[in-house]
Amino acid sequence: MSKTNTDSTYRLDLDNITVIHIAGDGEEHDLNSAGAQCTTLAELREFVSELHEQGAFDVTTRDELMSEVSS
Repeated sequence: MSKTNTDSTYRLDLDNITVIHIAGDGEEHDLNSAGAQCTTLAELREFVSELHEQGAFDVTTRDELMSEVSS
């Protein structure tokens, strides 16, 4: 499921345990490709929180992504 925040959309890739950013032009970016890969859903929840704290997306988007990880 995708969550929209301004001109960007975010979705979880639970198979690869990461967050995907979809730019307004449709280009997709793995937001964790440059860092240590998440290996558990707990790490993915932490990563979603970190992205929110860094200003990647608003609290509503964070909460919706977190609910996906928890389900």
